Amino acid sequence: MASLHALQMSLDAGKTWHALTLPNGGRQLSALAIDGNGTLWIADRDGVYYSADQGANWETLKGLFVRNVNSIFYDEATNRVLVTSEGPETIAFAVALPSMKVSWWDTGWNLRFIRPVGDYLVAATLFDGIVVQPRMVDSDELAKH
Repeated sequence: MASLHALQMSLDAGKTWHALTLPNGGRQLSALAIDGNGTLWIADRDGVYYSADQGANWETLKGLFVRNVNSIFYDEATNRVLVTSEGPETIAFAVALPSMKVSWWDTGWNLRFIRPVGDYLVAATLFDGIVVQPRMVDSDELAKH
């Protein structure tokens, strides 16, 4: 469970909850995801953080220099985390798991979020509607950036 300034976790299907300590003093949370290994991913205006130990410790990724994140999504089919941010940037990021290798590509759009749908990446923009990538972008292909 999350709000703008707090994060709680349940390990017993919601019977009990415990508060997690947020990185950097608990800035305003803007996105949350849990990957296939149970790693927590959160974002605030300063970047993306992940915790592999149920929020006891938080880390950042080298190469994931992004601020004002508006979406984090775990793509189970390709075992990667997709990240978008608001602002003038038109960059989308993918974090390959378990290597934690960060890749990026310029979408040409200011995205609100991005999701895989079949062999496509589908995204929503603030003013231009829904955009569809012609084919799925492979994380290995992104590595050239």
